[in-house]
Amino acid sequence: AVTVTGTPQLTLANGGAGQVVNYVSGTGTTALTFTYTVQAGDTSADLDYSSTTALALNAGTIKDAAGNAGTLTLVAPGAANSLGANKAIVIDAVAPVLASAAVNGNQLVLTYTETNTLDAVNIASNGAFTVVSGGAANAVTGVVVNAAAKTVTLTLTTAVTGGQIVTVAYTDPTGGNDANAVQDAVGNDAGTLAATAVTNNTVNIPTDTTAPVFAVATVNGNQLVLLYTEANTLDAANIAPNGAFAVVSGGVVNGVTAVAVNAAAKTVTLTLTTAVTNGQVVTVAYADPTAGNDANAVQDAVGNDAATLGATAVINNTPVVPVVPVVPVVPVVPVVPVVPVVPVVPVVPNTTPKDPPPPVPFAFTQQPDTKGPQQPRDTDNESSQPTRPIVTDALNNLTNSRPNQGDRDSRPDFFSTNTNEDSNRWMQLIVHDASPTSYIARNSLLIGSAPLQAGTPLTDFEIGSGRPIAFTLPVATFLVNDPDVEVTVTVGLASGGDIPSWMKFDPASGTLSGTPPPGVSGALKLMFIARDSKGNSATSTISIELSSEQENRTTERNTRDQRADLGLQRLMESLFTKGKPSLPQPTLADLERMSSPGRSGLDAQFAQHGRADKDPQSLALLAQLSANIDGADAEMIQ
Repeated sequence: AVTVTGTPQLTLANGGAGQVVNYVSGTGTTALTFTYTVQAGDTSADLDYSSTTALALNAGTIKDAAGNAGTLTLVAPGAANSLGANKAIVIDAVAPVLASAAVNGNQLVLTYTETNTLDAVNIASNGAFTVVSGGAANAVTGVVVNAAAKTVTLTLTTAVTGGQIVTVAYTDPTGGNDANAVQDAVGNDAGTLAATAVTNNTVNIPTDTTAPVFAVATVNGNQLVLLYTEANTLDAANIAPNGAFAVVSGGVVNGVTAVAVNAAAKTVTLTLTTAVTNGQVVTVAYADPTAGNDANAVQDAVGNDAATLGATAVINNTPVVPVVPVVPVVPVVPVVPVVPVVPVVPVVPNTTPKDPPPPVPFAFTQQPDTKGPQQPRDTDNESSQPTRPIVTDALNNLTNSRPNQGDRDSRPDFFSTNTNEDSNRWMQLIVHDASPTSYIARNSLLIGSAPLQAGTPLTDFEIGSGRPIAFTLPVATFLVNDPDVEVTVTVGLASGGDIPSWMKFDPASGTLSGTPPPGVSGALKLMFIARDSKGNSATSTISIELSSEQENRTTERNTRDQRADLGLQRLMESLFTKGKPSLPQPTLADLERMSSPGRSGLDAQFAQHGRADKDPQSLALLAQLSANIDGADAEMIQ
């Protein structure tokens, strides 16, 4: 303990030269107390004495119990056992001072100089501030304090324009520290501020009162683009509705399904219901909702509406859809020499049972027929219907292919004749193989009276499920009056929708192929649709009867037909090395003997196809050929 007499003093580090404080109590103890009254302007983040010699006796004494004078030297400020180290005392008696004021638009910012931070909670009211801009009072509608940045931001009723003179004033509520004022974190109020000039940083934006002006319109497919001339940008948010636009293509109204605006590119893109085709005449019109500036319209970024646009021509940039031209193939008919007539030798049928050859895929190929379509074959009552002819009119066959004479196992699909109208009246047998390559891919469309029309009707047919289908559109299915027109063909269900997944259609060759799954039955009605590059169209339908029982009947019939056809093929091979004698008129017995089991006689077949009185020499030739074949060939033709 120490004994104190007089009034020792301690100098504090609280701003400037420091403040001297007097001893008040503590004699007879180890702790001495000094009294410090904070004065305006005092400040310290952590109060401490000014130095190691800050303690002075001031004519007093400080002695221990033995009467020894106390050491007056203190530890360094901030060191252990110093005032700053033992106590965390913050002194702030300095009020915030305005440093600058600036305005931009309706935001006026006051920046203060403050040792610590501002009070962002107990802020001054709107009415404590007075702002004048351009000579008129501009009321404050909001006050926000940023404590760390030491700023007070005022929101003004009216935005200041560039070049205006602006002043701001602030009134402190009272002379003391108030509950709500511009103040620091410890409550020191900023002083009242007289009208002070404000730096005006507002940049004037040129006023835009010019509406966008239509420049040009183009279309490609279903995308129609309107380009506008505009000093700034278009409004891509508040766009015009679909119904504000009217588009006509090819003389027909074409509805708008969507509108999109590219603000920077200054374009309005319309999506059309139907794609425009090359060469079509297209117009577009736009109706501005009202005479004023509307919420949703073709407008610029500041809301100037584009004017109503009357029906205006559109540049059609839609390209022509390329169509691969079909090069017609001119059939070449080989000359077959006529063989000498020899006596008819009866053919003794071979009664030895043989295994039938394997079935071949059913191939249905229709060809143009000037006599009208043939009747479909009723396989459920085969005996009452005409059989498939061995020899048919040349108009039913447009191919010029011949069988490979070395291929004894080829399976021709049908035979046809080609009659030369010269004096010799010779006849030629032509084999048409059931190849998936169709003549329709090698021949142009036939010429008709209309731009595009349906031609020869397609003939319905029946096929067993599980058997392959190879159907090729005939050349005369559709007719055109322009040989250079480009025509495309598609196929779907007549009732609407796509063809079954097991069926494929090649539009380049006109071939429909596929194998119906086993067990599938019923009628499958298809519609072929032809469209030309001028917008014309025509349709043709066909019904395919799918029957699970048909497969067995078809196999049996094909086996019989193939045997007969192979026999005729072998006959044809032998004809190419013989001469050309005159041909006698055959007898009825000759014609009947040339028929295979289950097949009508040739006289009945020729009569069925309108040739009974046209080719007596052809009949004679076939009768004579039948007499010259060997046993194996006789069995095959039967």
